[in-house]
Amino acid sequence: QTRFTGANVDGAYVDPGEHWRVVVTPMAGDIAGPTAEASVVVADAAPALPNTPPSVSHVEVTPDQPVAGDTLTATAYGWRDEEGASPDARWEWQWKRGSQWITIPGANTHILTPDRFGRGARLRVICTPWDGADYGQPVSADVNVSNGKTKLTGGTTSGSLTKTKSG
Repeated sequence: QTRFTGANVDGAYVDPGEHWRVVVTPMAGDIAGPTAEASVVVADAAPALPNTPPSVSHVEVTPDQPVAGDTLTATAYGWRDEEGASPDARWEWQWKRGSQWITIPGANTHILTPDRFGRGARLRVICTPWDGADYGQPVSADVNVSNGKTKLTGGTTSGSLTKTKSG
């Protein structure tokens, strides 16, 4: 049996279900007053509420028709978390080789820089929502990088092609 003095007991000494008894003797100088006592059973801690994993409705990649040299940006939409956590996510970019999707090493943010892919690449970004306690279901978006050599930004092009017969 442990004896404590003072008005408080550190929670490290208390476990659910324990029976505690306190005995108090008031003192006025050297004169003791009548002793009083009380007892209590330490209640179980309230059960933690289960966490509901967060979700996002969809992911979009911009630009939606990229060419080599573009920086790709993924954005998650429709964030939902029952407990009110702020939006956060784990990101993963992949490229397709044959029939398999392969993770691009180090591509773990919502942005993919053009040094990570080339013309004709088939890319996928995966967004896995995170609320600080649990991951939600992954949501992905695919994008194909154009084989075109240049990207027209403003202006127009014109020209003609003439077929001649040689002979």
